[in-house]
Amino acid sequence: MIQYTDPIAVVIATSKGRTELLYNRSLRSVYMQEGVNPVEVVIVDDNPIRDGKNHSDEYPKIKKVIDSLREEALKEKYQRYIENVGVISFENNFRTILLKNTRTHGHSGTGAWNTAIFYLANKYKDDQLFVAILDDDDEYLDGYLRECATIIRENGKITAAIFPYVKWRGAGKNMVFKFTKEDITPRSFFLGNPGIQGSNMCIRLDLLKEIDGFDESLHSATDRDLMIRLLNHLALSKENLDIHIIPKVMVMHYAYLQDRVTNNKHLKKLGLDIFYAKWKDKFSHEDFIKSLKRVRKLFGYEYGEK
Repeated sequence: MIQYTDPIAVVIATSKGRTELLYNRSLRSVYMQEGVNPVEVVIVDDNPIRDGKNHSDEYPKIKKVIDSLREEALKEKYQRYIENVGVISFENNFRTILLKNTRTHGHSGTGAWNTAIFYLANKYKDDQLFVAILDDDDEYLDGYLRECATIIRENGKITAAIFPYVKWRGAGKNMVFKFTKEDITPRSFFLGNPGIQGSNMCIRLDLLKEIDGFDESLHSATDRDLMIRLLNHLALSKENLDIHIIPKVMVMHYAYLQDRVTNNKHLKKLGLDIFYAKWKDKFSHEDFIKSLKRVRKLFGYEYGEK
């Protein structure tokens, strides 16, 4: 029996009872990807678990969503895979596993991401697998995973990460974030963010493992922190690894939900306090002031304010 898979795993962390969005948007967008079959789709339940319970109240609902979507979205594609590739088992067509978060809860999904990252690292040869991350309220556009898989198959040994453009949809306004490899520097992520956040990250698993995944002490600025550490790690690596940019919009990021860290001034401040404690002495004072000016304008953040 042929087990046709691509060297990519998809990770979705879901929380705050957003199971309906998982069904209607994020997981559906994964299952609708054509011309690709990920090694595994890992969904991590980051909803709170009541005392005395093994799983959250959302866990059975999430499991039902997975089963329903596999039946609804994958059956037709499964027939095409059989015709084009050979005999594969339906179980291994977008093979999906549901995990509960066994690490830090409530810190912008960092513990849930790491639960999946280290699950994958313990299961697969991690220098041959890439991890594509997706927030439960965002979606992949058609062709994204296929393009990532093609890049990995052709250049995986020298590619560290793949980043497509992302379209940011807010309340009443849309923006497309475009960037070049020259924009992807530690300094860029200290000053702000050139356009990379969880849902348009596709990073080699062994590198995520080597930098210990996401910093679970952070309540916000988690993607910026991870990118600074990843880029610093690559600068010290003996491997000549490259960043690959897909110069077109392949991810939709929805920023208008009220229940987001970006809209929570208290959590945003907690995260930024730790972020600046970690990084402000690694960059110039001038860059620190520029960075503070940005977050003051965007989030009303005041450094050092109690």
